[in-house]
Amino acid sequence: MKQTFQIQRRFDDQSIIQLPASYLKSNSLYPNTSIELAFGSKTAHCQLTENTECDHTVVVSDNVWRQLNLPFETSIHLFYHNRCLLIGPLIGIFTAGFTPSKKLPLGQRTSQYTKILRSQEEIGGFYFIFGHHLIDWENGEINGYFLIDGSWTLLTVPFPNVIYNRIPNRRTENLDMIQTAKKKFETEYAIPYFNPNFFNKQEIHEQLSKNDTVLSFLPESLIKPSSQQLKALLSKYKHLYLKPIEGSHGDEIKQLIKLPEEPYYYCRFHDEDQIRLRRYSNITRLLQHEYPNGLEDVIVQQGIDLLKLGKQPMDFRIHTNKNIDGQWEITAMAAKKAGWQSVTTHIHRGGEVISVDELVYDGLLSKKRVDELKQVSLTISRALDFQLEGCIGEIGFDLGIDRNGEIWLFEANSKPGRLIFEQGKLKREDIVSRELPLEYAIYLSKKAFEAPDQFIIQLISH
Repeated sequence: MKQTFQIQRRFDDQSIIQLPASYLKSNSLYPNTSIELAFGSKTAHCQLTENTECDHTVVVSDNVWRQLNLPFETSIHLFYHNRCLLIGPLIGIFTAGFTPSKKLPLGQRTSQYTKILRSQEEIGGFYFIFGHHLIDWENGEINGYFLIDGSWTLLTVPFPNVIYNRIPNRRTENLDMIQTAKKKFETEYAIPYFNPNFFNKQEIHEQLSKNDTVLSFLPESLIKPSSQQLKALLSKYKHLYLKPIEGSHGDEIKQLIKLPEEPYYYCRFHDEDQIRLRRYSNITRLLQHEYPNGLEDVIVQQGIDLLKLGKQPMDFRIHTNKNIDGQWEITAMAAKKAGWQSVTTHIHRGGEVISVDELVYDGLLSKKRVDELKQVSLTISRALDFQLEGCIGEIGFDLGIDRNGEIWLFEANSKPGRLIFEQGKLKREDIVSRELPLEYAIYLSKKAFEAPDQFIIQLISH
């Protein structure tokens, strides 16, 4: 963790910022000289003075405090470049689904953000949540909800240094008002905007297929297949999975099965809380009934004979995050055992979360295999980060191991679900995976502030 300071407000009529002597010395700054002070998109000129009493406290006079719309006293970071000092940083978490309630601004989802921001004092900086309706484009300000002493408070602040995209679903993310706000922040204000959108399965498959390092982890897949291609793939693998290209949470996934000794084609899928199995005499009838609008928005993936726990197949959910140094690391890993006769291992389909430590302790998984899963996740994270546009700060992977010990990638999600954390077995991982996006936002703030031209070029080159 980078060094943080406590910021304090001093009620006087001066225009000063008082910095610790050690910070002045390390940055070749001198007392009684002027400096430009930045908070988010706002700046103010003030005079530097030296704090000889406390080496971890920054003091800002009242009129400068009000000019910058600083919200409250807290722990902060300092970034200095070219006679400008950035304090904060100020991080906006962009989401949707707000309610009229000030206590629960996001309804039942409010608790998610309370958990995310619980560690803000320890991490340092100012963090708030906002929606498109809270943006004041004319004045360059946002009415944001801050978590102060456990309660949500609406305060007006400048545009942030970085925006963390937490729009909850694809439909909302594709709304014109959301896309317009995203574009304006990125192009007109050059604000880093990370986790820019939900992953598209077709794009992910196509991009990773170009990378020899990760190609061996990809199941054979078809985009918008013909009936003949589907039939040929079925004869090769005996069962396939058909997934919506824009799908998430395992919704609308169907399993196609063709046993060599039988003439029939079977389709398994979830219908609300039931598992349905339909039988067809040929592939054409199956497609006409199951996909009357065609397979334009579907990706087909070879079936994998997964390792089993008891009689149920299992796969692995692995979360990766970028840290405060901008480097990928593993933040969470758990096995998911499929529910009885379930088509997938998803938790809301009856899947069960099992800690990897349990599997290793019981001799059902080796430490070497655990390390291999982690390395594959990091390798794919770096590959996606290099090949996709925008800043990506977190990814959730679904990986599987087949009976021959081969590792396979099934899914990569830019906004991974957190159901695996709700079963109480991954408390430490839950905390870390919530903290690192805030730390990555600090990294992006520093990078964009100290080298804005290089940062923009880097984004364009992606």
